[in-house]
Amino acid sequence: MPATARALLDAFGENVGLFLGGDRRERYRMWLEIRAGRYRCVVGSRPAVFAPVADLGLVWVSRESHPGHREERSPYYHVRDVALARARLQGAVAVMAALCPSSEAQAGGHPSVVPPGRAWPPVEVVRPGPEGRAPRLMAALRQVRSAFLYQPLPGYGVARVCRACGEPAACAACGGVLRLAAGAVRCSVCGAQGRCAHCGATRFGIARGGVERVEEWAGGLGPRPVRRIPAQGPFDPPAGGEITVGGAEAVKDYGPLGLDLVGILDADLAARRPGLAAQERSLALWMEAAGFARPSGRVIVQSSRAGDPAVQALVTGNPERFARAETARRERSGFPVGFPVFRVSGGPGLPPALEAARPVTLLTSGSGTETVCLVAVRPEAVSAFGRGIRELAEAGTVTRVEAEPHL
Repeated sequence: MPATARALLDAFGENVGLFLGGDRRERYRMWLEIRAGRYRCVVGSRPAVFAPVADLGLVWVSRESHPGHREERSPYYHVRDVALARARLQGAVAVMAALCPSSEAQAGGHPSVVPPGRAWPPVEVVRPGPEGRAPRLMAALRQVRSAFLYQPLPGYGVARVCRACGEPAACAACGGVLRLAAGAVRCSVCGAQGRCAHCGATRFGIARGGVERVEEWAGGLGPRPVRRIPAQGPFDPPAGGEITVGGAEAVKDYGPLGLDLVGILDADLAARRPGLAAQERSLALWMEAAGFARPSGRVIVQSSRAGDPAVQALVTGNPERFARAETARRERSGFPVGFPVFRVSGGPGLPPALEAARPVTLLTSGSGTETVCLVAVRPEAVSAFGRGIRELAEAGTVTRVEAEPHL
């Protein structure tokens, strides 16, 4: 259970309703109890933003920049947008809490509140070492009592070459990247067993690097136990007296941990990941992981781009410089921050039909009879755009619309 929910339970006890997990019957029963006014406070996952709380006074969105706040099923709502709309309609206050707020939240012009006594641990940037083993980080790990190592790559390593035919390794089923994890080579795209696309062999040369490999070399540094946080299933948070290794799934709302050291490995990958907001999401994870360290602890980030706005935001604990650079980059890309984006599918006549709506950006792709368009529109034009899309759907030109897709 997140630390925020646990703190509310400690403070208000039976007045707190937990809209978390359970089967459909349990969730429906809780919904009816909330509607009947049984609880003063409701804590829950994404659907809880719709909880029928009477006399709503506060909507708190924890970790606002987390990608899990977007619903992947139609109607593709975002918790942030629903929270702001409910607060406006019901006269409540919406609070979006995050160490690194999303660009969309910052573009809304909302007041920014920073605790006056917030302490940020010192952050040191070092050149990357082989497999994440920079000398500075290795020396620090030998001296500290507790540490967390953030490694964004899963598994033990990536297959680079087929040992049978010498050709570059690729999945025989789909041509995807082959990764060694849990002792087996599998395709990271389709999940098929690792077989060479050229000769069908199953023996590969592995370029080592990933959370399993970090767990392995960290275990040889000294007497402290090393524990890898699994990608799925329940697990205990990082604790004193051990070195903990994990990826994005390990960065959660634990509350204060007070670790001696936090290491951010392979930070340069953030700039190469696909997606319009990939670097912003990486920074949010870095900052949350850095928060695991006690104020007098240390954070070591391995990067060859020390002057990068995202890295400097981590160093200072202030994402404002990164937000300015990100806003300019998004503007140049054709998807300005705060401008709604839609993925629209339909027939061959879709692009000229959408052009009539005069969008800010229109990108077209597709194969065969299906055409897919990414459309960015001005906020004030969304209603008119929606009416136009409805007419195109009735005419059969549009078959599917996805709002605010992950780009």
